[in-house]
Amino acid sequence: ELNKNHFDYHRVNKTSELCKEKLVRAEARQGLLQANVGQQRNSIKKLEATIQEAEQERQNQRKEFEGVQSERDILGAQLVRRNEELALLYEKIKIQRSTLEKGEIQYREK
Repeated sequence: ELNKNHFDYHRVNKTSELCKEKLVRAEARQGLLQANVGQQRNSIKKLEATIQEAEQERQNQRKEFEGVQSERDILGAQLVRRNEELALLYEKIKIQRSTLEKGEIQYREK
């Protein structure tokens, strides 16, 4: 009976040691995993900051683009008006030349 108790004690002691080793390995693994989670959280924060900066830049570029479009439209409208004015001036010149030619012809005939 004493031999049996001694054997049981060693078996339980051995099992206890194995459990302690497993616990130490599990705690070490948990520490590594927690460190990994911390690194990933930091990466996520950096990526979110980058996304926020990119979004702000996109909004700024959008505003600039809209400003350029507006300026283009204004310049286009001005160009159309200038072309219309130029067409009117050419028409006036044409009429004045015609009138001048008619006047010259009448003057020569007299």
